[in-house]
Amino acid sequence: MTVIPECASFPQFEKYLSQVLPRLVLPNDAVVRTPPKPRNVDDFEWDFKWIVTFGDRKYMRVWESYVEHPDGGQAYRERFVYHYGAIVAELPGGIPYGEFDDPVDLRIDNDGGRAHMHYQAPNPHHYAASVGNLDMEKIRMHRFVEAVLRHRAKGRPFKELLKFTLPEADESNG
Repeated sequence: MTVIPECASFPQFEKYLSQVLPRLVLPNDAVVRTPPKPRNVDDFEWDFKWIVTFGDRKYMRVWESYVEHPDGGQAYRERFVYHYGAIVAELPGGIPYGEFDDPVDLRIDNDGGRAHMHYQAPNPHHYAASVGNLDMEKIRMHRFVEAVLRHRAKGRPFKELLKFTLPEADESNG
């Protein structure tokens, strides 16, 4: 249970959003399918979702769920998914629908309880022990989105943008 200081309460999370969202300028081919705003809000429990599609049939999904820490008085990010990859299927309104075995460029999530990464393929799952220089439990949404936008604009690899490493045996996936 990692408490992220700038998100330990909903007012702090709102302040964080007001500081980072204006800096995350989407390209002209981007279509916001789900606006970046919190849902189910109270002081210590809320969800945040933001879905953006791009003209080349790629999409970005950011989802975070915060709940009250068992000790009370602050929230922690219980679950999160940061996903960027190809659109395989869509729901009405053009919202991408994905399965866990769909192609992926990069996904960092803690589905199943432990933070891990999917890099250029749905498998394998790269857990903390095999991902160097990136604390996946503490990565913030804006850092992921900045990496996606720079990757799209400049073609730079995610490994360079987020400065992570994978063991030699995992290089076949990236």
